[in-house]
Amino acid sequence: MRYYELNYLLSPELSEEKMSGIKEKIASFLKKENGTIDEFQSPIKKELGYSINKEVSAFLITLNFHLLPEKIKDLEDFLKTESNVLRYLINSEKEFEGRKEDEEKGKTEKKAKKDKKQILEKTPETKKAKVEFKKIEKKLDEILGQ
Repeated sequence: MRYYELNYLLSPELSEEKMSGIKEKIASFLKKENGTIDEFQSPIKKELGYSINKEVSAFLITLNFHLLPEKIKDLEDFLKTESNVLRYLINSEKEFEGRKEDEEKGKTEKKAKKDKKQILEKTPETKKAKVEFKKIEKKLDEILGQ
């Protein structure tokens, strides 16, 4: 199974009940095709950059799910038959492993910054530059009267 993200636009004239009905139809379709739903984000009303079917605004809904790649065509066919879906986009995503990757990335970035700082502090040119910078800063403060 692959990890996908589905973004779709719904007509702004739909009621909450109809939007949740479409949401349930998509969820039941995915379950019927042995897919798993990770996350359904709540609808966000957006102004469109251009009109779609004479609509200038729409509800944007994002869904993250797992599904077999050969079943994506069936999902697209299903979305095309739903008249209230103005547009949709299905992206194949790398699966988000969680916070561990972010923490490890943050640790390596901090370590790289620390190493760079240590290297700069060890060179005599940087010590001179720091001293000159402090002198310049002090002189600017005197000139500006601070």
